Amino acid sequence: MALLAVAALLAVGCHALDHSNTRKRHNSSLVDYLYPRGNHTQPTKPSVPTLTLPLKVGIAWVPESTGSRDQHRRQDPVLTEARRKELAEAVIPHFKKYPFISSIQTIPTAYLTPGGGFENLEQLKALLGVDVVVLLSFDQLQTSDSTELSVLYWTIVGAYVIPAEANRTHTMVDAAVFDVASRQMLFRAPGTSKSEGLATPIRTGDRLRVKSDQGFSQAATNMVANLQLELVTFQQRIKEKPETVRIVRSKGYTGGGAFGWEHAGMLGSVVLLGMLLQRPRK
Repeated sequence: MALLAVAALLAVGCHALDHSNTRKRHNSSLVDYLYPRGNHTQPTKPSVPTLTLPLKVGIAWVPESTGSRDQHRRQDPVLTEARRKELAEAVIPHFKKYPFISSIQTIPTAYLTPGGGFENLEQLKALLGVDVVVLLSFDQLQTSDSTELSVLYWTIVGAYVIPAEANRTHTMVDAAVFDVASRQMLFRAPGTSKSEGLATPIRTGDRLRVKSDQGFSQAATNMVANLQLELVTFQQRIKEKPETVRIVRSKGYTGGGAFGWEHAGMLGSVVLLGMLLQRPRK
């Protein structure tokens, strides 16, 4: 009986080694969208951005990359339009609360032309009235490798072994915030996720699909958290280097919002009071 069990293990081991490995990669490239036709070395020189408060913001996913290396991407996108919209809308509550943002809307992927560049963004500005666009891009790599690890069952007649697959999913979601008029990137924030697991060959496909969706959810959550931190850093940079961004308020808008300009008068009063207190008495 022991010899039969060993023989079974060896036979299954050989079968696992013969099993072909799989590798799937889906991505959408921000660089390819903004600077198409391989013209990455001569980007359009941006100007100093002028932000007119309150801002109208749009969120859009960069079209998924397609090419000769993967002819099936166009027919089988890793993210459906409904899923893209759901992930993009998760960003809205975190930024809609800021008074310097008057509106924030998701933009359907169909409105973005592959390789459309800044000209496409200017079309969106004219069509939808957005001032700032948050461009979401992603890169996901999934691998399934044959492994000697197996699922082992003990039965009344001996050992029963099912070969397993080592599945790995790496996902990155990136958000780049652009002022459309100046073609200037204001700030960006990435989010990543990583997962590993085992599945039998017959269930590898289903498992990878589940891990793919979970990877996007986790990476998007991390991206939103990093985006909020980068917004704080951006606000601080404006205060320290006001020459880098020009701020204009729309007619009727008097607030400074989360940028902190509404505290400028208070800060000046505190400084003046400190100077008076330090003045020597006569």
